[in-house]
Amino acid sequence: MELTQEEQAILDGAQGETMAKALRTIVRYGELFEAERLLPLDAPIHVVTSMGMAGLDAAFDMMDELIAAGLKAKRPFTADPRPFDFDALPYHEDIKQSLLELNSFQPGYAA
Repeated sequence: MELTQEEQAILDGAQGETMAKALRTIVRYGELFEAERLLPLDAPIHVVTSMGMAGLDAAFDMMDELIAAGLKAKRPFTADPRPFDFDALPYHEDIKQSLLELNSFQPGYAA
């Protein structure tokens, strides 16, 4: 994949190891689809968090690493909404418990 000087500098660690790791992941993903280059983002983006679902530990580990490194989004973004609202809708207790177990990471990312 062809990278700009700025992108290559990020890969080389100019903005820290966490940013380099994040960009390596993006580049590998692009290479999987035979992308020739990265494209600029010129509109708000959407972050798929899978609503805090258990079983996606690697994705949440990466999110925690980005947060711990103090990295901030340069553009506005949206994220997945909570998959349930216990205050607004009645849930049977066993359904509520199942949702809490399935979405066990949700509390750590809820605002």
